[in-house]
Amino acid sequence: MGNKDRALKVNSMQIGVYNFILPSWWESIDIEVPLLNSEDTIEEYVKTMYGKETGTLENWQYALKTYAIAFEEIDRFPVYIGHCFRTGKDYNSAAKIYSDLYELADTQNYSMEWYQSYLGYCAGNTYELTGDIKNAKKYYSLSVRHINNSDDGISYYANRSNEKLLEFKYSENDKEISSIDIKQIKLLEETIENYYKIYGKKPSNDIIASRLGWSISLVKTVQLEKIELEHLTQEKNYSLENLMNNKENDTKKNELIKAYIEEALEKLPCLEREILKTRFALMGSPYLTIEKTADKFGISNEEVNDLTLRALRRLRNPNISMKLYKLYKGISDEI
Repeated sequence: MGNKDRALKVNSMQIGVYNFILPSWWESIDIEVPLLNSEDTIEEYVKTMYGKETGTLENWQYALKTYAIAFEEIDRFPVYIGHCFRTGKDYNSAAKIYSDLYELADTQNYSMEWYQSYLGYCAGNTYELTGDIKNAKKYYSLSVRHINNSDDGISYYANRSNEKLLEFKYSENDKEISSIDIKQIKLLEETIENYYKIYGKKPSNDIIASRLGWSISLVKTVQLEKIELEHLTQEKNYSLENLMNNKENDTKKNELIKAYIEEALEKLPCLEREILKTRFALMGSPYLTIEKTADKFGISNEEVNDLTLRALRRLRNPNISMKLYKLYKGISDEI
């Protein structure tokens, strides 16, 4: 159907089961779309015409209109319209398309679960880009329902959604403690020392909390970080690489430990991951002292300790990965 015929219609078009509301710029895009009889053919045509399968930032509107017209002819589920809006950085429109299509996924018969997992992730991710965290979590959660699906294609996006939800959960549950740094540890030490000088005994957690204006939870957390920092500042090579290659373990167990550690590290921000690799001699990285690690990354010794603690705190979160932290603690207890 050409542009002139489209102008006779109202501001929407029916693409399969989806009623697509035409964007305000629709009539300004003048194209003629040949008859393309399959989704693969349409995708290849758009790629040839506009450089990429969803177009580029300069021509994404042409790509989107091509998909809309071609999909209308062959009655296809128009997910690519959402992708084109994303390419054009119109995230609000993309999020609406994905969420609308999610609600219609049950019309897609044998592909229903795949669309629910995939569109849930796409909608969640795009709502996150708009700053709408409530809807982001809603659609990530809908995708996660398929996390145990035996189809790898379905479970893949469910797992990605689950990782996103865990990131939210970590940041929300640990807002108070996620900003712990060396200064807070020093404040704790000074408070305990001053109290001891006056009363000849260590203060209770309630007293510390009252004097510093902290919650009991924060006091306990900083105390734990203080203990960990004391271990970290001892210059001994407490390499986890030794644990991964422990002769007392069988080869299979060593490989499982190594694989788990590497998988856990991949969940960390880049700098935190690289610092742990050098401080614990992981994944082939040579062991470096605090000073040498600081020199390598152009940061201070204090920042090395701070980032190491932050990384271990992330891994300690049971919803992210706790085993690496336990391995670390097991070795540290022997120092």
